[in-house]
Amino acid sequence: MMCKRVARYNKHLSEEDLTLLLTIFRSAEKVISSRNFLVHAQWFKLDEPDRHLGLRSSRVAASKDGLGTSEGSKWKVSDALAVAEALTQIASALDVFIGRAFPDRDIFVLATRAQEERMNEFTKELMKGLPPLPAS
Repeated sequence: MMCKRVARYNKHLSEEDLTLLLTIFRSAEKVISSRNFLVHAQWFKLDEPDRHLGLRSSRVAASKDGLGTSEGSKWKVSDALAVAEALTQIASALDVFIGRAFPDRDIFVLATRAQEERMNEFTKELMKGLPPLPAS
């Protein structure tokens, strides 16, 4: 939310840039809770075909009789892929926004080689047992 406030004070952003940025924010708000659940849940394969159970500790119990401290949800692989696709579209829209709003800047993220290797190993481990992604 703070990003939206800051963007309004950036005098070189056009109305079109601000509209695109607001669209990106709204899209991110829609997908972020699913993304967070997907990333932070502990996953179990169910006996049902293509069904997985995600469990996540998500909140502090306010009282003994209150809601539990965990939440669970059944997902299909296609559900996870839909979240990934939404995030890919948001990233593409951000790329367009950055290219338009900051045309003279090269913005990129650097990771150390060790960080890249850990990310690659984590991704490989995460993808074990999943069907291959369709070719683009």
